[in-house]
Amino acid sequence: MCIFFVTVLFSGCTDNLTEEVSIQEDKIIESGCSICHTNQETLKELAVEEEPEVEDTSSSSCGGEAPPLKKYEKFYVAPSYMSSTHGKEGCIQCHGGSNQTDMSAHEGVVRDPSSNPELCARCHEEISTNYTNSLHNTLMGQMKSIEVRSHQGIFDSELKEAWDKDCYTCHATCGQCHISRPDVVKGGLLSGHQVLKTPPSKDVCIACHGKSKEGGAYMADYGTGDVHWTRKMMECTDCHGDEIHGDGNAYENRYQVTSGPACTQCHDLSQSQVMQHTIHGDDLSCYVCHSGPAMSCLGCHEGYDENNEWFRTSEEVVYTFKIGLNPSPDALHPYKFVTVRRAPTVPDTFESLGVDLPNYDTVPTWKMSTTHNIQRYTVQNSDCNSCHGVEELFLQASDLGPDDSKADQEVIVTEIPLRR
Repeated sequence: MCIFFVTVLFSGCTDNLTEEVSIQEDKIIESGCSICHTNQETLKELAVEEEPEVEDTSSSSCGGEAPPLKKYEKFYVAPSYMSSTHGKEGCIQCHGGSNQTDMSAHEGVVRDPSSNPELCARCHEEISTNYTNSLHNTLMGQMKSIEVRSHQGIFDSELKEAWDKDCYTCHATCGQCHISRPDVVKGGLLSGHQVLKTPPSKDVCIACHGKSKEGGAYMADYGTGDVHWTRKMMECTDCHGDEIHGDGNAYENRYQVTSGPACTQCHDLSQSQVMQHTIHGDDLSCYVCHSGPAMSCLGCHEGYDENNEWFRTSEEVVYTFKIGLNPSPDALHPYKFVTVRRAPTVPDTFESLGVDLPNYDTVPTWKMSTTHNIQRYTVQNSDCNSCHGVEELFLQASDLGPDDSKADQEVIVTEIPLRR
């Protein structure tokens, strides 16, 4: 099956861009998927790049980036893949299409077969079944954060368009982690179509969790970076394991996941010689002492602009380090003090779509934050009085703006710990 015309969908934070790669028909000389896809020189000759029809004019820092790929690299299948366990199944077995030598070759081709979870479940039944309810698949964290401010099911009605054009672009299929890069960075095969047991962090995880999110902080796209990366070069999956595929249970947000990583899995505090670990116990989350400023996007808006083009943008980007009262203490997070970061939602986020958020003030806009910029030594942990009595470290009423939720009153720290 030779390439005639390939369409790569790019679903970013603002627009659905369609990048077209045209193929010169007169170059097609043989049939069979592997004839073209395993030959780099052939792919270089056949692929003719065209400019995207729509430019991304977003000022939002949502999402991430991935190392650039040449167009032919996106479709190149390593010859060794054909003899691998998955390769022996045959291309058509998963992708459909046919071995025709005319333009009908790609008719019925499914670019991402793993978008149907039943396909992977034929061999990976337990993982695929569990993944159906995972947060990477359901994106329930995004959905619930808006539903609680409006009403349940809003994404099935008023915000369905926003969900399809924006929120759901972060949805990850099995293939978009283990075979190709996510759609949000224009896809492309990772390693010649080899099925990678462990996805590479920079190509996959950072593509969605980059920039303003945890990937940017972790790999020092801004700030100091995280000691687990800068000192040990630990990949995301070195800490994040079972919770990525899910355990079969449906959770509303990542902090409910019981199989998520914890600092104490590697750092046994019962053996610690650090006095503060004994003094503070469960009063402080580890991040209060060991993390730093994080990027926050404020005032996100999305919808259609005056030219009827879809947009998503942020009014302002700020770097903050704030300690607040735990807005949602539970068995997994019993702390009194936690690091907090402001959520980007504002009352008129969806105003251009005619959607308001009537329950906006029922939940805080300052949320518990687990920023991936851990350091052993930080400004606030150099000694007791680097934190105690230092008002600017703690979220206070003066930090709240006109668009902050009334519920933030339960997060602000009214009694700053006294100096020692």
